[in-house]
Amino acid sequence: APVVLVIDCKAMGESAAAIAKGFRDYDPEVNFGGVILNRLGSANHERMVREGMDKIGVPVIGAIYRDDRMHSPERHLGLTPVTEIDPTEAINMIREAVEKMVNLDQLLDIASSAPAIEFPETVDATSIEKRVKIGV
Repeated sequence: APVVLVIDCKAMGESAAAIAKGFRDYDPEVNFGGVILNRLGSANHERMVREGMDKIGVPVIGAIYRDDRMHSPERHLGLTPVTEIDPTEAINMIREAVEKMVNLDQLLDIASSAPAIEFPETVDATSIEKRVKIGV
């Protein structure tokens, strides 16, 4: 199946391309479709990271800018339980950012190149002839 790598680009420039190159070249049997750049700080930051990707020939499928309203709040020992927050606003913001900043047609083209998933045949539970004794 094809892989699209989402890279956290916070505090990275062209070095993000080294991460993409490592993933792309590590296993040549992996169908590497490209990257989505995440947590970019500015248009200049995006330009720097894209230049690195261009140098190594990795397609950039999208670029999402950093927005603190789109993350899960954290506590000292981990994430805040979902029962204590209303994720609706963050989910809607993420959806809007992805719709605006990710080339969804390109992403769907990559996804559609995946082979069909084959599932094993299921066994009908009534066709099992072995008797089972349960002790109480």
